Amino acid sequence: MTSSIYQLEGFDNEGRYFDRSVTISASGGIFSVSFNYEGLNISANSYPSQDEALKGLAYELKKGGFKKIRARLNYIGDRYLAERKPWVYFQ
Repeated sequence: MTSSIYQLEGFDNEGRYFDRSVTISASGGIFSVSFNYEGLNISANSYPSQDEALKGLAYELKKGGFKKIRARLNYIGDRYLAERKPWVYFQ
């Protein structure tokens, strides 16, 4: 199993800024996503790619009233990428 950690930020359903880590793991070509924020836990394991896993998470957060969501890949396994990857915005 391999995993990546993304930094996810935006504004929650009450308009407060948030910044959390999102773990995306791959096993057998299936990607799963795990996100926790103030008692909100989102986990799903049926995505064909990391991009689809992030899009699925952003979609679920937006349904809950979250706004201006963006993500950036920070770790691949144990390797820190030092904020070199660009932000991905979910409109």
